Amino acid sequence: MILVFTHVDADGVTAARMALMMEGVREAEAVPMSEDVTPRSGKAVVYLTGSVFFGLPLDESMLIVRALSPERVYVLDLGTTRETLEAARAISSLAEVVLIDHHPPDWEAAKAYASPSLKVINVPDNCTAGLVYEYAKENGMLPDDPLFALFAAVGIHGDMAADKDGAKQVLDEVSKQLPEVGWEVVQTFNHRERSMPLPVRYSRFLNTARRVAYDYGAKVAFLSLGEIQDYGGLALLEDVFNPRGTDYTLEARFPYTALLRRWYYDWLSEREKVLSSMRGISTPLVTVYFLDHPWDVGGYAASVRASSKPTFTVNYGCPDEDYAVLHGRAGRSKIDLSAVMARAEEISAGTIRGGGHPEAVGGVVARSLPRKDVVRFLHEAVAATV
Repeated sequence: MILVFTHVDADGVTAARMALMMEGVREAEAVPMSEDVTPRSGKAVVYLTGSVFFGLPLDESMLIVRALSPERVYVLDLGTTRETLEAARAISSLAEVVLIDHHPPDWEAAKAYASPSLKVINVPDNCTAGLVYEYAKENGMLPDDPLFALFAAVGIHGDMAADKDGAKQVLDEVSKQLPEVGWEVVQTFNHRERSMPLPVRYSRFLNTARRVAYDYGAKVAFLSLGEIQDYGGLALLEDVFNPRGTDYTLEARFPYTALLRRWYYDWLSEREKVLSSMRGISTPLVTVYFLDHPWDVGGYAASVRASSKPTFTVNYGCPDEDYAVLHGRAGRSKIDLSAVMARAEEISAGTIRGGGHPEAVGGVVARSLPRKDVVRFLHEAVAATV
């Protein structure tokens, strides 16, 4: 059995599907880890996590591994935090573990965790799907399936990593194998044409899924990748980008992919409402917006509102009872937000925590923390980082 723990975004779900393709496994059950850690059975199980809390929890993952006794475990796109590394090391006492991630390590001894039963691959100049592609190539595990290359491109674009050196190399290689990766989908809106490369457009579908339905949306995204792999291929992807209308055949034959398409257009109509209703507080060093929306819209809102100083959003509409979801973008400030989050956790005594990249971070804020203290702690964290 192959077991995968992966992140809920486009990079995580494509990396998970690619890991199974490397292993020659076509069928897998996808389980949202936030609600259900009941062990499953079968050739492969993919647990999706990280909508609210980023990382791999030790107790839940060990429960699953002990029950399933997998031959190999992949830990994908879940960071190299101490929590994730400790969990991976514990799992490696029971099974071979391959940890692949691209986030800057916030635990300096990440590589020290490596052992004969635990491979740790952490390369920040790529994304996880791109690193899975490289891992397959280096270990003689590249599948004879052009969709493997396509999924790598989707993951890279979904994680906005196309400008990173390692990801560029993968995209160059992929485009030689599969020229269609560079083709653009052209649509007309209000008599104006807009074009977008096919992998970019599909990655937006995948990322929308986790925005509107969290871990459960990631399950739909993962199953859509399976529909494309097993039945539709590139022809299905081309059909997906037709405007929504009377094409009920697509919904009947490929329900998960059709659902992604519907969610994406719903998201397009909703996001402007979100931006127009945002309220926040700005200090000389930071801007913090407070939201109350049932979708995970904070990352998009922070990206749009990012300016010359770090911009954060805190969304109290997420489903967790104890924590709100935080997103941050550096904008033009060039301040390392991963360092800011580390300082914020210290200053706030853990009521604000998270991580990510220098340019973009995610995390949580305790609902019990007054909003003025949220702003104050983030301001102090930025001041300590400048």
